[in-house]
Amino acid sequence: MAMMPSMKRLLVGTLLLSSLACLGHAVGPKFPNNAFSHCSYHGHLNVKDHSCICQSGWTGPDCSLRLCPSGVAWVDYPSAQDEAHESFVECSNMGYCDRETGICTCREGFEGPGCEYMSCPLVDGVPCGGRGQCLSLRQAGSSWDGQALTRPNAPYTDPWDADKIFGCVCDMGFTGYDCSERQCPSGDDPLTTGQQNEKLQLVCSADGGSFTLSFRGYTTEPIPYDAGYGIMERHLEDLPSVGDVQVTMTSYANGACGSGNTITIEFLSEFGALPALYADGTLLTGSNAEIWIESVYTITCDAGVDSGRVYLIYDDEISSASLAFDGDAAAVEASLDALSTLGTNNDFGTSTVHTVSMDQGSLCSGSNTATTEITIRSAYGNLYDLDLVNSLRISSTGARGNITVTSLKGTKEDAEC
Repeated sequence: MAMMPSMKRLLVGTLLLSSLACLGHAVGPKFPNNAFSHCSYHGHLNVKDHSCICQSGWTGPDCSLRLCPSGVAWVDYPSAQDEAHESFVECSNMGYCDRETGICTCREGFEGPGCEYMSCPLVDGVPCGGRGQCLSLRQAGSSWDGQALTRPNAPYTDPWDADKIFGCVCDMGFTGYDCSERQCPSGDDPLTTGQQNEKLQLVCSADGGSFTLSFRGYTTEPIPYDAGYGIMERHLEDLPSVGDVQVTMTSYANGACGSGNTITIEFLSEFGALPALYADGTLLTGSNAEIWIESVYTITCDAGVDSGRVYLIYDDEISSASLAFDGDAAAVEASLDALSTLGTNNDFGTSTVHTVSMDQGSLCSGSNTATTEITIRSAYGNLYDLDLVNSLRISSTGARGNITVTSLKGTKEDAEC
């Protein structure tokens, strides 16, 4: 049967479309030429699984959502014992990401592009109310002001939060977590007795130049090497952190840095165990120019002690070298030298045992009360109390042997109001 013209045209058209389809499948692209638009113009299509591979800063199935800055997670699951905060997540898990802008909205108390910092408190929109410094843990650990920051070389660098947590270090006269509170005047309790003011001993050697003294965040003007006690008093009392002091010298002939001179500074209006004072002799001149602050400790062992041992403690460290009841000066010095908190590599730089003197030749003397005086030299002072663990005995009675340690540190109260 003859095919009608209309049917011929339909068949030819169908065959032509099929051929074009086959041709397109064989040599043409699988995706349209504008496939980039399928990923919101922020990525390209993966031909294998039809997924979008987004450009940096974009996310989502079609790359239409912005990524926010990432940081170490404040809150996260630990991966092992003492192993946490290792994941980098958007807004540090302490904020919310705006997918339209890519900007983190941090929770209260946190800041930074990725909410990676714990911020200092604001008072009237100003960190620490303008009455203190806003410091990171790393900055605070390596700083010293003799007031709030009392250890000058205590680096805090390894923990994950060293550069993330910030806090206020208040100026003198202010306190509180945001430095918004005033400190009230303080002083010695007049109802207590038998206490002492704090004293410091300085030794200085130079034939020119000057030195400075720093206390509670303030530093004196340069003090001439040959200054008398009156000049030293005036320079110290000019500091806002110092009230009244009394300066005495064992030799007045050649001034502060004269040969054999020991300077004593007594604080008359600052009470309690005061923070360290710092002596800087950088500007002193001479072949043996130096200045030290001496911390002096006196150990008194009662009569009758004839057995047992003690362990010395300095800056909360117990010496690994015990000291017998009849130990001599060399044994005392060896016990102190075993402490890592003394020497050249401690928080206060070089601190060394300068002298150990005994009136009886040993720590305890049996029939007599024995006194041992220890002098430790450092650029800082007074530092820490010297203490001991007592295991001394009196053989004749079996009683505990009594031994005490005193120092030049102040024992008066420093109570508000």
